[in-house]
Amino acid sequence: MEPLLDVQDLKVHFYTSEGIVRAVDGVSFVVQRQRTLGVVGESGCGKSVTARSILGLAGERARTIAGRILYYPQEGTVKDLTQLPKDGRAIRSIRGREISMIFQEPMVSLSPVHTIGNQIMEVLQLHHKVKKPEAWKQAVEMLRRVGIPEAEERIDRYTYELSGGMRQRAMIAMALCCQPRLLIADEPTTALDVTIQAQILELIAELKETFQMSVMLITHDLGVVAEVAQDMVVMYLGKAVEKGPVKTVLNDPKHPYTQALIQAIPKIQKRGQTKLHAIAGVVPDAYNIPPGCAFHPRCSRFMAGVCDKNIPEDIQINAEHQVACFLYGGAEQ
Repeated sequence: MEPLLDVQDLKVHFYTSEGIVRAVDGVSFVVQRQRTLGVVGESGCGKSVTARSILGLAGERARTIAGRILYYPQEGTVKDLTQLPKDGRAIRSIRGREISMIFQEPMVSLSPVHTIGNQIMEVLQLHHKVKKPEAWKQAVEMLRRVGIPEAEERIDRYTYELSGGMRQRAMIAMALCCQPRLLIADEPTTALDVTIQAQILELIAELKETFQMSVMLITHDLGVVAEVAQDMVVMYLGKAVEKGPVKTVLNDPKHPYTQALIQAIPKIQKRGQTKLHAIAGVVPDAYNIPPGCAFHPRCSRFMAGVCDKNIPEDIQINAEHQVACFLYGGAEQ
C-alpha cells in the first residue's frame, strides 16, 4: 500500500492563561491512497485538533511542538505540512484543493450571510481560476452530484433556508468541488437522523470511488467505521493507542480502551435485558494528563508501578496491527 499522508509523532499544544493544553500528544498514523481511515475515541481525545492541524486550522493559540505531517501528492514528491506557514501561499494552495474538510457542524461552518452557491463558487474561482459563469455551472453540477434536487434554485439559498441534511450535502459539495486527493470528514453525520446519516455516508463512499480519493473519517460510531473504513486508529488523550485494519482491530482488540469502547456498544438481546456497559470515569482534563499511560486511572487491567510510571510505546502485534500497552511488553514487570 502507498501512503498519501503520514502523521509522525505529532504534538500540538494550546497555550492559554490557565495553562498548557496538550491536545495532541504524540499521535502517529498513515492514510493510504484510495482507502478510508476511521479515527475513533471519546470527545476530548484530540481527533478534531489532529484533523485541523493537518490543514493548519487549529487556531492562533495552537503550536506544533514536534512531529511531521508528510503529504505525498505524487510519487517521489513529499511535503512536510508542519513546515508551511499557516497563512502562506503553499498551504492555501493545498487547503481546499488537494486536502478538503467537512466540518462537524455546517450551520456554524458555513457563512450565514452568503448563499451556498457563492461559497462553492468562491472555492472554484480561488483554486481553478474560472470565471463566474463557469463557476456557477460547476457549482450547480456539484450540488446535483451530492443529491440536492432543483440545484439551480437551491444554489441561491442561504444555510438557514436548508434542512440539516441539505446543509451537510452543501458542505460536501464545497469540500469536493475541486476533487481533492484527501477528504477529512469530522463527524459528518452529527445531529442528523438515522436515515439521513446512512445517505450521507453512502454519498461519501460513492464520491470516494468516483474521485479516487482517500478519506479520513472522524466519528464516535464504531458501527460506521466497520461499515465504511478499511483502516482505523483509536485515540485517547492525544495519542493513538491502537491502529490497524478495521476487521483486525474490531475482531481482536488488544488495548483495554478499545475493548471498553466495543463493550459499550448496545447489543440486541433475544431474551431478557442486560445492563449497558460504561467505561469507568471520564476523559481527564487535557491541562493535567495523568503520568504514564493516560488511560491507567480508568483501566480495569491497570498494573501498579508500570502503567502509572512509564509511557507505553507501540508494540507490533503483527505486520499491520499496533497497540500501545504494557500488557504486550515494552516495560520491565
